[in-house]
Amino acid sequence: MRFVVLRFVFFIVMMCAIFGCGTFLQLQAQDVSGVSSLTPSGNTRLSADGQTIADIVVGYDAIAAWVDVAASKQPADKIALFERLIVERYKSHCFTGPALPDDDGQITGMVFGNPGAWDLAQVKKEIQALQQNKKQVVEEIQRAMAESRGRLPAKTVPRVCVFYFQPDSPVRDRMHGVMAFTPSQFLMDLYVAPASGWIPWVGYNVAHEYHHTQWMARNPERDSFKFRLLEYLVFEGRADNFAFQTTGLRGDWSHALSAEQECTVFESIKPSLHVTGPILPKVMFGWPGSGYPQWAGYTFGFGIVNSFLKLHPKEPVESWTDLAVDDLFIASHYDPCAGNKTSHLRP
Repeated sequence: MRFVVLRFVFFIVMMCAIFGCGTFLQLQAQDVSGVSSLTPSGNTRLSADGQTIADIVVGYDAIAAWVDVAASKQPADKIALFERLIVERYKSHCFTGPALPDDDGQITGMVFGNPGAWDLAQVKKEIQALQQNKKQVVEEIQRAMAESRGRLPAKTVPRVCVFYFQPDSPVRDRMHGVMAFTPSQFLMDLYVAPASGWIPWVGYNVAHEYHHTQWMARNPERDSFKFRLLEYLVFEGRADNFAFQTTGLRGDWSHALSAEQECTVFESIKPSLHVTGPILPKVMFGWPGSGYPQWAGYTFGFGIVNSFLKLHPKEPVESWTDLAVDDLFIASHYDPCAGNKTSHLRP
């Protein structure tokens, strides 16, 4: 039980750092009579060369239906309705895996923040834009999946669920309106909003999460919640470099530090590279009060793997995906204080 509680707390911390915590409300059942709770329908199965490469579930319509009904509700009633129309409806398809709790309210708080506080006029407008661009999103997912499979053969075919990226996230614009999470080797969840130039970042996030699913499939005995700090840095660094190679895009999180910060902060965490526990999300996300700059860990992770790849340019993707973390780190010769700084490595 202690391990389950620690796992749950760790996941809350990570999702807060990504989305902005909002308010995690503990709710009693509310009156949502007259609103049906249906199972998802209209899934899109993507194929390439006669093989299924992804099963896509898009949740825009359910959120649009929620907006129409929620406008006349109080905040607590809005959240209870959201849980019924979105979380309960898609739970077995999209909100399942060892990293997620079973409680609908906890899932809502983790992955959507506080829908009761959303500006519904903004949400309605953005959902309409997403619905109009659904075909482009599916095509971008298909393209990114096909290219990712070409670089790293698939050992599992993950489902891709697509939902709305909450409007009050403090990092939504810096993430180009797209973020993603991989609950298991069989599932990746995308959260999208129609920010400027957002559709190519759907492909980036698909490639990033695809690498995670394939690493998980190749290492089914490994538990990411037991990672050492160095393992977590390299886990994200591999996925970001894979997505960079696949799409040519590079997110702000992978070069978030100045040259001076990169040197001083990395020196400060060196003694903790083989430590597990709460330091991992603190370093990776660097939320206010953590003692670390925002996205420090993603910058270090990208830098470690990118340094390795620059020194070993002919190393196959499968090889550096499977390479032991400590061996990769040693072979990378990553040392931001010696001039090998990720902030200097631009696409």
